Amino acid sequence: MSSSSSMIAITPLLPVIVVLLAALGGAVAWLGRLGHGRAVVTACLRAALQLGVVSVVIAWVVAYSAAVAGFILLMYGVAAFTAGRRVTAGGPGWWWAGLPIAAGTAPCWRPWRAAA
Repeated sequence: MSSSSSMIAITPLLPVIVVLLAALGGAVAWLGRLGHGRAVVTACLRAALQLGVVSVVIAWVVAYSAAVAGFILLMYGVAAFTAGRRVTAGGPGWWWAGLPIAAGTAPCWRPWRAAA
């Protein structure tokens, strides 16, 4: 059985495709007279940059097992803070957002299962 990777090949063509897709999204918004063409392009390029940075950070974290727990806790905290801030308009309700986020991961957490 051969080993395959589900990773996207990072070639000089990838940034070209990302820019073309962002431009296409902006063009659709402009042609549709939605009034958000520039915002669509900006959001697309910002999202691509953010995903690239997060990918590099995750690749580094998984190389160091001690960093994995810290990274998971950091991501949990960011998710709870962001969700709570959006739901309560910046109020103290972000503490309550952490509960459903943790509950969503509970089915995946099985400490009684022996390691394979």
